[in-house]
Order: sequence, then C-alpha cells, then structure tokens
Amino acid sequence: MGVEAIISILLVVVKELPGAIQTVTQLVDLAKKLFATVNGREPTPEEQAALEAQIDADVAEALKDLPPAEPGDPDYIKPVP
Repeated sequence: MGVEAIISILLVVVKELPGAIQTVTQLVDLAKKLFATVNGREPTPEEQAALEAQIDADVAEALKDLPPAEPGDPDYIKPVP
C-alpha cells in the first residue's frame, strides 16, 4: 500500500474520530505504524519523508482561516445597522 493510500486512511481516522489524535507527531507515528502493518516493513526514508510532507500539507490546509460567513451559511449573523 502506497503513501497516498495511507494518507487517505488517516484522513478517515481524523474525520471519524475527532480528538483521537492530538498532535502532528501522533499522526506521523500512526502513519508509520499503519504503513509497516499493511506493507510488512518499515517505510523507507523516502516514503517516510513523503508521509511527513503530505501530513504537513494536510495540516496546513486544515489550519487555514475560513472565509467570512455569507448569507445562507449556518454561522452567518446578519449585521445590525
């Protein structure tokens, strides 16, 4: 199983079990363990670097600020004149 498949599984875990993973380090450790379990070997340094790079990119994307709420959004609050 390749790096992309491992990342896909991690995205499901993070979405379905919010709060189960508290840090990026825990996520990287889980990725390495999952990789080793499904492939029967530890990730190579290149595979580990790819896992870490994708995790870092996904975390950076998740931490981006959301755009301001617009009418129709559940968190939209109509301005008071």
